[in-house]
Amino acid sequence: MYAMPAYWNNSVYFLGAGSPLTAIPLSNGILDYAHISTGPNRFSFPGATPTISSNGTSNGIVWAINSSQFGSPGPGPGPAVLYAYDASSVSTELYNSSQATNNRDKAGNAVKFSVPTVVNGKVYIGATNEVDVYGLLSGTTTGTTTSAATPVINPGSETSVTAILVTISDATSGASIYYTTDGSTPTTSSAKYSAAFTASSSTVVKAIAGASGYTNSGVASSGYTIGSSLVSYPTGFSGVTSLAFNGGASISGSRLRLTDGGPYETRSVFSNSTVDITQFVTDFSFQLTNPDADGITFTIQGKGPTSVGTAGGALGYGGIGKSVAVKFDLYDNAGEGNNSTGWYTNGTLPTILATDLTSSNVYLHSGDVFKVHMSYNGATLAWSITDSTTGKTFSTSAAVNIANFVGSNSAFIGFTGGTGGLGATQDVLTWTYSNTPTTSTAKALVQYDTESSTVFNASKSSGPTYRVFAWPGFTHGNGTTLDATATGQSVSITLNVPVAGVYDVKIGTKAYASRGIVQLTVNGINVGPAEDLYSASEVWRLFDLGTVSLPAGN
Repeated sequence: MYAMPAYWNNSVYFLGAGSPLTAIPLSNGILDYAHISTGPNRFSFPGATPTISSNGTSNGIVWAINSSQFGSPGPGPGPAVLYAYDASSVSTELYNSSQATNNRDKAGNAVKFSVPTVVNGKVYIGATNEVDVYGLLSGTTTGTTTSAATPVINPGSETSVTAILVTISDATSGASIYYTTDGSTPTTSSAKYSAAFTASSSTVVKAIAGASGYTNSGVASSGYTIGSSLVSYPTGFSGVTSLAFNGGASISGSRLRLTDGGPYETRSVFSNSTVDITQFVTDFSFQLTNPDADGITFTIQGKGPTSVGTAGGALGYGGIGKSVAVKFDLYDNAGEGNNSTGWYTNGTLPTILATDLTSSNVYLHSGDVFKVHMSYNGATLAWSITDSTTGKTFSTSAAVNIANFVGSNSAFIGFTGGTGGLGATQDVLTWTYSNTPTTSTAKALVQYDTESSTVFNASKSSGPTYRVFAWPGFTHGNGTTLDATATGQSVSITLNVPVAGVYDVKIGTKAYASRGIVQLTVNGINVGPAEDLYSASEVWRLFDLGTVSLPAGN
């Protein structure tokens, strides 16, 4: 990190070298890593210090200078590029100084560590031998003509094994949306959006909106990386013989068992052959039973399929050279805490320089099944850990050149596990790994927040008060409750389903002593069993109510 963060509206904005603009909200004065959002562009060294302009708590714009083309001894000289992003949704790029034709907005040659200054409606940036000033073009008016709202592309930038269903919406009434799927900037001559579509290969989707009485909106952008499977054990490992099992690792039923609860075990499982690691997506689930110590790693290494490290706090990884690993650690060996994750290289001891998971409510000692989604684009390794019982999630990322550490563009991939004086049964339940295009199809996750104004205003109670209330256990700090007093009282919630299909329906709730029993219906038909929301203490619960066939629309 060669730059400083910026703060606005309860969020902190970073732009490190080799990374995209990153917005992290604050929750109770602590950075909420579970709800990180990122911009569509990566800035090479030295990154940037962002500046934010706004009208109080609204209309925030993040300004940043890409100065990566600085002159000798840098890669330049080349022009600086001024970028503007929606501060409330940093995945939306509003402007950059290289997009206008005929180099109209081209800045002077870049200077490292230059920070934009915003004064009286103009943006000033320092360049080699000059200061460049950006403002409204001559003839542009404000106050009489309003731009259409920038479209929202859902999901945001994402990496997936399967195809991604893309929807685009806009908050301006009557707006038409125009989009491209090749990364080019859309115009009103581009394809007009009418329905959700599938991104079945890696692409960048950009969109603008236009409406009568409005100028065209800013440009929204989301990039998608799609891959096919090189390793595929989506339902478990029964009968698998194509992996190398080392130090006593084995198959137990359908599970890949790294350690079985004994002391001082050190074991590993790796692919028998190398796979491409220049970019990839991998998903796996694991469960740690009687979880006293020590933990497991996902490891990429260039030594060989029979590699295994040392026991205890080394997690079966310490000592494996030419490698990169991500750990899931149960024991405090050197001040890292007893519930941590982190990344390590070349077989170093995976202890400190870790991230404590406790504040995210992801707790590795719970005995729950955890799902890990990990992606790598050649520069940044990102991973998330989700408790499949509580729904709580932690996400993080690291800038790393994996091929440099491994010594090749291909490597052996797999898992290590270790115990010390205390033990644990450490199982991997499922695993897929991919890095090449696929044409399979999949529906996108659709999440409805009942407290959002759109959903809440489309909800109707049978009589009792239906209201929004705050509780820190909710995803965004708020939820809704029906103050029911009798059996049969209900609230009807109208939701918009983007694409017809069979959906797995889950609901997340606050369980407590004053709660009752609820039954979900969809269009008058019961879905799943009646669920008891009683709990002696305040806890978050996620109920999987099974599948239901839904038509498109409300």
